[in-house]
Amino acid sequence: MPTDLEARVSALPCWQGRPTVAPLPGGLSNTAFVVDDGRGRYVVRCGHDIAVHHVSRECERAASMAAHAAGLSPELVYAAPRVMVVRYIEGRTLAESDLQTMHERIVPLLATCHRDVGTYLAGPAGCFRVFHVIRDYARTLRAERAKC
Repeated sequence: MPTDLEARVSALPCWQGRPTVAPLPGGLSNTAFVVDDGRGRYVVRCGHDIAVHHVSRECERAASMAAHAAGLSPELVYAAPRVMVVRYIEGRTLAESDLQTMHERIVPLLATCHRDVGTYLAGPAGCFRVFHVIRDYARTLRAERAKC
């Protein structure tokens, strides 16, 4: 029996045919599904903003579009509040050993990301900087400790 979220994903207006929805494991701040509508396969990411973790779905949408324009990621085919639909690409998560054997392919991709994605980014330049997030966590904890 589909969950409420799966039913909402099935009802998105972007499908060409009757969609089949399957959960996609993983994701720390979102719930994802693989959807096949008879004309293509897609990944649907569902989630909300999480201010304390600096997660902004609007920034993710903009970054996804910029990464596609730079040739680094699949096309964003639909976006609405709390949902993004991108074309599915077959692949697997790389293991540490893959990094050693694939570095000649990975390094140019990273260079393209650092050099080109920003040129395609439109709208507010929100970004996720992990060290800034950690410093902000520490600042929040210090403030809470000072209240005690």
